[in-house]
Amino acid sequence: MPRRNVFDRPQDPVAQIEVARERKRERAWEQSHRGRTWYIPPALQEQAKETRAEILALAQKHMATASNVASALLDFSLAQVRSGKLQLETRPDPGRRKLPLAWEEASDWAQEIQPPRRRTANVPLMRLTYRIDGNVVNQIQAAARTHGTTDGEVAVRLLRHALDAYTSGRLRLREEAVVMGQKVSSTWR
Repeated sequence: MPRRNVFDRPQDPVAQIEVARERKRERAWEQSHRGRTWYIPPALQEQAKETRAEILALAQKHMATASNVASALLDFSLAQVRSGKLQLETRPDPGRRKLPLAWEEASDWAQEIQPPRRRTANVPLMRLTYRIDGNVVNQIQAAARTHGTTDGEVAVRLLRHALDAYTSGRLRLREEAVVMGQKVSSTWR
């Protein structure tokens, strides 16, 4: 420690405090753990709102994130689907299914082309977003393709099934201890 001159005037204590430096925040974790967003069909939006509220209530009860609760519920429902205990009942959207067309020559009467039907009023899109494991997302997308519906509808049905199992006592969520490691180094950062 360097010696100081006793005749020097002491500095203001506030001036001796080091000013915090602004660090650029790294968003590596957010980029590697992106949220998965499902667009909900208009027919299921009310059910999806109730589902979202119940997931948030369970997250608060278990002191977890809504994504953790949704992930556990989806894991349960997908295990039920794999074991055959749950059959997904979806409503395929006829507007999404397209038939392939072939042509043939004909000598019929002239046909009039009808103007296209106007679509109904735009219903605001509802989304559910959770940080879910990629394997679970792939299973939901595969189920949606199998049933010819949207992955948002499959996600809502799976979450609803798991929440119904929770409220009826067939499913219990338990907290698990998180193991954290600490790296010791010889320098301060």
